[in-house]
Amino acid sequence: IGQVHMVKGFTDEALSEFRRAIELGVDDYATHYNLAALYTKRGLWDDARREYRAALQEEPGECEALYGEALSLDKGDYEIEAAARYKDFIEVCDKKAQFMGLIKRANDRILGMKEE
Repeated sequence: IGQVHMVKGFTDEALSEFRRAIELGVDDYATHYNLAALYTKRGLWDDARREYRAALQEEPGECEALYGEALSLDKGDYEIEAAARYKDFIEVCDKKAQFMGLIKRANDRILGMKEE
């Protein structure tokens, strides 16, 4: 149900459904990832990071979650941890063509952190 609400753009309803699923014991990659993505859209970086980490516990090495966690760390002012996670993302996802734009963004963020 949460996925349907997400697709239709009903983010409040989607958040409620994904939270409820987790409260009921659903502990899978998709539920945590979708909840993290909604938190990301709202700029709730600590909540997003927690859910990306939970998603990665279920499916280590998932590129979307690796990048999401790096972004949530970056936006949450955890620069050192963000740089490490961006590097993990690049290492794991480097050969996957669909992630080339995000890989460039991750590299740019790492370089920007060194300059700041």
